[in-house]
Parts: sequence; structure tokens; C-alpha cells
Amino acid sequence: MLGKPIATNSRNAATKVFTEQKNSAAEPWFGLEQEYTLFNLDETTPLGFPACGLPKPQGPYYCGMGAEAAFGRAVPEAHYRACLYAGLDIGGVNAEVMPGQWEYQIGPTVGISVADQVGTCGPNINPYTALVLVSNPGPDNSPDHTRPRSCG
Repeated sequence: MLGKPIATNSRNAATKVFTEQKNSAAEPWFGLEQEYTLFNLDETTPLGFPACGLPKPQGPYYCGMGAEAAFGRAVPEAHYRACLYAGLDIGGVNAEVMPGQWEYQIGPTVGISVADQVGTCGPNINPYTALVLVSNPGPDNSPDHTRPRSCG
């Protein structure tokens, strides 16, 4: 099967559509976002959570400002600057609904390149920091993005 895309390669079909669009008056523009969560080194406690229990209720964290709401802000700001320096079409970063949870937006940009940019520009954490990055929105799938933890 060399030279043929695998059956689940939806990118191949999308590339064909975008290529065909180049010959028309339409020019598809897209934007995507990717959420991630910063964890303490224990890989269990999201940044900004107390060692035992849960943080204050949601509300001040989404697009939060200040040390009491925007935990780990230096990471998304450094990531944003790195994306700009690399010439990526980063549109912004913002804190999300849970302490330590962030997202970045790529776009708007033309065609399939938005997917390439999201896939290649995720924030990387310096191994000498006291943080762990997980590229999923939160520690579990609960509707309020929190989960109870025991304090052994």
C-alpha cells in the first residue's frame, strides 16, 4: 500500500477539497483551539488546586487575571511568543474554567494549514520547571472539570 493513504486518513480527503477550492472564488478560512492543563509534578494535582480537596468554585478562572485566578500564566504567555516568533497564525491564549487550565487559538488561517499549526505548536514545558503539561482539557470528563481526591 505504499503511496496510498490509509482508510482513516481524513486529512487526505480534506486536502483534496482545499486544493479544488484554490480554483474557485471561495477561500476557506478556519480557526481551531486546543485546551491543556498544567499539573504539579505529582501528575495528579492541577496547578492552582489545593494539596487536598478542591479549589474555589468556578467563576473567577475563565479568562482570569491575577495570581489568584490565572495559575501558570507564564507558560501560555511564553508559548504565545514562541508561536509568533515561529510565524504561526496564533490568535490568542486564555485561561479556562479550571485552575491551571489554558487554551490557545490558531487562526483564522487558510485551508488545512490550521490543523498543521495546531498539531505542531503545542506548548512544551522545560524539564527543569515544577510543572507537567497534559494536552487534554481537564483531569477527567466530569461536567464541572473537577474531581474529588482523597488526602491519604
